[in-house]
Amino acid sequence: MGNRAGDTKITGATDRIAPDGRWFGNMRVVGIMDLDKFRKEMSKKVADPYSVVLKCKKLPMGLLQDAASLTANDSAASLGTDLLVLKPFKHAFGSKSRRRRVKLDQYTSKQ
Repeated sequence: MGNRAGDTKITGATDRIAPDGRWFGNMRVVGIMDLDKFRKEMSKKVADPYSVVLKCKKLPMGLLQDAASLTANDSAASLGTDLLVLKPFKHAFGSKSRRRRVKLDQYTSKQ
């Protein structure tokens, strides 16, 4: 009975399931050309003060900038702090670690 499915016998032709496009319909995959078009249109709309983008939470706003142009130094510079200057790695992790909990107030306030 192990070689039967329901009332039909499993043979070499029926042991595999044919792929179907409906299984992959809800994935959010975009091509390079569509991504470039989205970047151009959104940069125009964001720059225009007389237009409003509705349902912007559904739009991937993080894709407006190239991933190659973003670096770790840019993100640290945008925060105004460099984490390794404030807390060196050997003091945060390791045998001489001093940190018990995160002190968020020194990272959020700009001096």
